[in-house]
Amino acid sequence: MAGIVYCKKGVMLEVEKWFHNRWFGNTHRVRCHTYAYIGWLRGGHLLLKYHNLHKDRDEYHHRIYDPATGEEVLHEVLERYQFPVFSEVLDELEYLSRNL
Repeated sequence: MAGIVYCKKGVMLEVEKWFHNRWFGNTHRVRCHTYAYIGWLRGGHLLLKYHNLHKDRDEYHHRIYDPATGEEVLHEVLERYQFPVFSEVLDELEYLSRNL
């Protein structure tokens, strides 16, 4: 699943998710195994990244960038349970872009 969400103040969020489909008896399960949320200013710098795109898929990264310079100001490695859902990423983007 992939797409771009156009937000207020020229903020965009690129969303990419990859899934596994499995059957367990009569139950069909779909589970996301790879994620990427990348937020940036249209024609400008990155604002944030959440992803597990490195070789170790159990390593979840959160990065925040200075909207004026594009410099990374935070990089932390998260556990799977700490990885945000879509609405939480949108909330964080709104917070990061509040002074634009």
